[in-house]
Amino acid sequence: LSRGLGDVYKRQLVPILDLFYSERAVELACRLGRMQNATIVLAYIVEVPRLLTLDAPLPQEINERAQKALEHAQRIVERHGLRAVTDIVRAREADEGIRRAVRTYQGDIVVLGVQFAENRVPSVFTRTAESLLRRPPCEVIIDSVPA
Repeated sequence: LSRGLGDVYKRQLVPILDLFYSERAVELACRLGRMQNATIVLAYIVEVPRLLTLDAPLPQEINERAQKALEHAQRIVERHGLRAVTDIVRAREADEGIRRAVRTYQGDIVVLGVQFAENRVPSVFTRTAESLLRRPPCEVIIDSVPA
């Protein structure tokens, strides 16, 4: 079953990995979801090192960064008059966390903001974008910012 451009995306998942690129993705999701009165699911993705269990307490600075990023993203969604749901998702790899969030929140689409930089080591963004494109959990929009 293929979706057309007029299809409804009632639940849009925006993974928050870095505030600048994620902020652009939140704006894009809001513009896409305005007509459908969509719910924007803001999922702050924390990659937990394999040395720790997934439920190990996180350092205070990570919790603070996550809360600050989610609050900022939530304000953007509310300025657009849409409903935001926020969550901190722990996973070994960001794409795994995004897939779990899509299942948990029954996401219709993922909106991911990234910047592909030449001559640099691939970041969590590029690695995550490539993985999502290879095995999309649902429809995926990647907003790629020029370097």
